[in-house]
Amino acid sequence: MKNNLYYVILTLLALMVTRCSVDADSDIVKEADQTRISIFPSELLFMADGTTESGDVALDAIVTVNPYRKRDFNWLASLEEDSWASVVPITVDSDGLTEKGLSISVQPNPNYKRKMNLTIKLDDGTENSFEIVQIGDKADAFVNINDGITQLEFMADEIESKILSFDTNMDVYHIQIEEGVNWINVEDLGENRIEIIPDENTAENAVEREAKISIYVGTPETSEAVAVVTIKQLAPEIFSFIWGSSLPDHKNVGKANKMEKLGEGLFKIEAYFKNGSLRIGHYANEQRYPQYYLMIDGRIGVIENNVSDNKDVTIPAIDIDGMKTLLINLNTLQYTLERITTQNSMPDQVLSEYPTRSYIARDGTMKEWIVAAIRWDGGNINPKLGGKLVPSAQSASGGYNSNEELPQHVLDPKLNPAYEEAENGGLLQGDDTHGRIYTYSEMLTGVARGGIDGAINQTFPVGWQAGDMIIDAAGNEIVIDYVTNAMMTGDNSIDEANNPTLTWQLQGICPYGYHIANAKDWLDLAYAMSVESQGDSYPVSAAEITYKQFMTTSKGINNMAAWMRNTTHWQNTPIADGADAFGFNYFPTGFRYLKQGWQMYGLRKQVWVPLLYNETKAYRLNVVINNHAHTYVDMRNVDNGNAILPFRCVRNYKQETEQ
Repeated sequence: MKNNLYYVILTLLALMVTRCSVDADSDIVKEADQTRISIFPSELLFMADGTTESGDVALDAIVTVNPYRKRDFNWLASLEEDSWASVVPITVDSDGLTEKGLSISVQPNPNYKRKMNLTIKLDDGTENSFEIVQIGDKADAFVNINDGITQLEFMADEIESKILSFDTNMDVYHIQIEEGVNWINVEDLGENRIEIIPDENTAENAVEREAKISIYVGTPETSEAVAVVTIKQLAPEIFSFIWGSSLPDHKNVGKANKMEKLGEGLFKIEAYFKNGSLRIGHYANEQRYPQYYLMIDGRIGVIENNVSDNKDVTIPAIDIDGMKTLLINLNTLQYTLERITTQNSMPDQVLSEYPTRSYIARDGTMKEWIVAAIRWDGGNINPKLGGKLVPSAQSASGGYNSNEELPQHVLDPKLNPAYEEAENGGLLQGDDTHGRIYTYSEMLTGVARGGIDGAINQTFPVGWQAGDMIIDAAGNEIVIDYVTNAMMTGDNSIDEANNPTLTWQLQGICPYGYHIANAKDWLDLAYAMSVESQGDSYPVSAAEITYKQFMTTSKGINNMAAWMRNTTHWQNTPIADGADAFGFNYFPTGFRYLKQGWQMYGLRKQVWVPLLYNETKAYRLNVVINNHAHTYVDMRNVDNGNAILPFRCVRNYKQETEQ
């Protein structure tokens, strides 16, 4: 039995060897029948100054012809006419062997990347081309569509245009619509802007359609890049609308919001809602029924038609206050709501630890303030949001002199323990009983940095710079701009209309439903003080309550500081008789400037105001000083990245619009 097995194994091995030999021999024969030309190195790359990647003035390359038979062919190398490269035949020593080759050199390239073909031709007419590539002094072409847009969506009956803008380093560009597409019209507006206008898609048998628009910049002869945008147009039967008292600007069907379709019967909308009712219309060609409405328990109710029985349907009010994503499923008649919030923002359960108080605003409404500095550290994260205060720091100490010294994060070896609080591995002992201090970007974005920014004069985060459009916590669409005192007219209504960032409600790391106290909130607080202060030893004049006065470099709003202080935490400094009852609960937390160090604990208070002065400066509320006669408060700019300050939060409010 063993002998038989041994015989079988030998037979199989013999067959395998025979098969392999035949296949290998066949490959050799096949290759030998072809004349092949190759070059080493295969990548012929040069730098802009004319040198190789390794800095040599020329690139020596070995030319190999038909390596399987080593047949000796004569060959000739040539370049394209008007070439910027040159070649010289040489012999190359390679591992002790002498090989035929070429020495390739190129001229410096002050323009864009360029390419050229090197052709090698044999006696028998066989030839092969190899690409020479040279990087240029000028950067390769690029094109980036602003706001990162990769798709535009149009409703079936939407013929209003949409404008795309793009950035590029090239002067030459052209627009190309996908071949065979005749329902998209594109107009070049110049200055890297194009206008896109679709035809209507309202035919009875119309279906959803899409096409691509390509933006080419540069030329193939210099350098070329392309950006592609998909244009989608919905079919008429997928219209879905939402309206009701829960949408302050869209109370009735005539002002309904169109929803985004995710799939058959699946729709989505992101909006600011308040507590109230919501109805949904899903129809085509003016067919208004059935309609739907949201019920309290996540179900969707149905109104089948416009008969009297359905007119008596009670549409319930639901608890929906805030910025939310609403997903509706008309297949299962269910919906879900999800908050739109900032990462690492203060959770609801922590909010109960903070006192709140309401103050009258200039328009007669009441604003709810959290009357304590925020001390939220982000919870179970490392690094933490912001930093603790250092009670021992009254005069400035522990500053980084320059960006070169400044650590980029709490684990950076450049971090100086003598300058840092123990939470970040330093030697200073901190406390956050009366609040924490934060970088401006931490407060806005919730990205924790342990109270250390990346530069002493830090530009604002991407998406938070002038020209960027944001939707704030109350659903307002606001284009960011820079604001200075010189822009203020003294008429608050005009100034707010001209400068929307005075009034924006940015959640930041405030609890959901609240926002960082903005310039309007602080001005309204001054108004509440003017109402309370009549007859007090420190009256606040209503005539001074303007942005122009508030943002001045001298005196600001007089006596406002006396109402922010209290007799518990401030001594030997002007305090209004009614300040304790007013209850703003200001504590002299001090602050930190990364360049100067921790300072003014127990003596002074500054807080962030979410308002931009220029690309590297934000506003702070200033000045509240202990042991000093100053009673005014003003808003002044301060270096972003250098200042680490506390802030206050105010409950969101939504102004009703006329219907």
